[in-house]
Amino acid sequence: MTAYSIAKSKFQIEITATHNIALTIMRLAIVISLLLPPVLGYPQVHTQVQTFELELSLDPEHRWDNVIQSMGQEKVTRVRLIFDDVISQLLEGLGQPERFIARQLIDVGLSEVAQYMPYPWSAEAVGISRGTGIPVGQLVFLNRYYELVATGSRGQHMCTSIVAEMANGTVILGRNLDFRQFTGDLRDLVLNVDFKRDGRLLFHSTHFFGMTGVTTGSAPGRFAITLNERNNGSLAANVWHALTGGETTFHVIRRVLETADSYGTAVQMLTAAHTIAPEYFAVAGPAPGQGCVITGDRDRTLDVYPLDVSAGRWFVAQTNFDRWAPDGDGRRTDAERAMTHIGRDRVDMEGLLSVLQTYPVLNPGTVYTTLMSVQPDFFWAKAQHYRPAGYRHHMLQLTRTLKHKPWKSNKTHEYLRVL
Repeated sequence: MTAYSIAKSKFQIEITATHNIALTIMRLAIVISLLLPPVLGYPQVHTQVQTFELELSLDPEHRWDNVIQSMGQEKVTRVRLIFDDVISQLLEGLGQPERFIARQLIDVGLSEVAQYMPYPWSAEAVGISRGTGIPVGQLVFLNRYYELVATGSRGQHMCTSIVAEMANGTVILGRNLDFRQFTGDLRDLVLNVDFKRDGRLLFHSTHFFGMTGVTTGSAPGRFAITLNERNNGSLAANVWHALTGGETTFHVIRRVLETADSYGTAVQMLTAAHTIAPEYFAVAGPAPGQGCVITGDRDRTLDVYPLDVSAGRWFVAQTNFDRWAPDGDGRRTDAERAMTHIGRDRVDMEGLLSVLQTYPVLNPGTVYTTLMSVQPDFFWAKAQHYRPAGYRHHMLQLTRTLKHKPWKSNKTHEYLRVL
């Protein structure tokens, strides 16, 4: 055997050994990745949401002054640019003359509409506009946007809410707010607001700056509410209910959070509300059994689905489809499987968070996640930056490539465990 042949054989042995070592390391990485909980297995960047205080005893036009000043000029400028960018994106498909006309209708025409908004929401919008330079019309548009998209043909399929009762009787409520458009811009508008009256805390809210209504709120010791979009009917139906006394859904929630003194009163007010657009309300109270999902259809309530531990219903998960209808995109089914996998004996805030951070419950359209309970008072939120091609995704693809099947299924809920 020549020196060249000996060297070639050694090189081939070294290459084979290196390949085997690399393959072993990759397989170990696969197994480890599958054992990691979803909160770690799907890497996301998230931003803790900043909290501001708002005093309701002030004149409505000045209630948001403290929030605007606390944000600082750089943030206010960024917010103003975001509003302008969102409006521009909406009008992208129009020609130049049509785009100009539509922009004038929003910036100027809707500013005139503000005076017809219920007081004090109209005054608050005027005050925010004065403090930020954002046209009142754009603020009106933001506060009315839900009523434009919550229809059968224009629905965004936004949000997941889960209300659950822990083994100790504590009722907890968690939500992902999803928005398929402007997701990046909206993340920069997220903030927590503590609404106070004469210095006393009334309720917490996870908020989009510029909104005078509420989508996610918790009144300590009383109740917590989240809103999910319900896609039913037509835009014409929403317009009709706007003209016949319907309220914007965001402002219904705020009115209830400000005035209702108990969980029972809150549920009663929500079921009696006449809203412009259909919706789902998830509600949690301070006592065992106080949790439900309300399905509303503008001027009537279709269903109130409560927690009932004795019947095995210790949680209710709601996305954007009626519970008696097929799950249109799989989020509700995956959330229910994940919650069932955890079980009532082990569920807590961390377990609920792990479910809300499991794909597809967490998805590229998720803007923020909020967890809350009213007894004890707990309120926590973060802006989400989901990365769809996460680490575990790559590991599962690699698993298929190597035809290595250490598990019966690659469904996320199979690997779910409480942190």
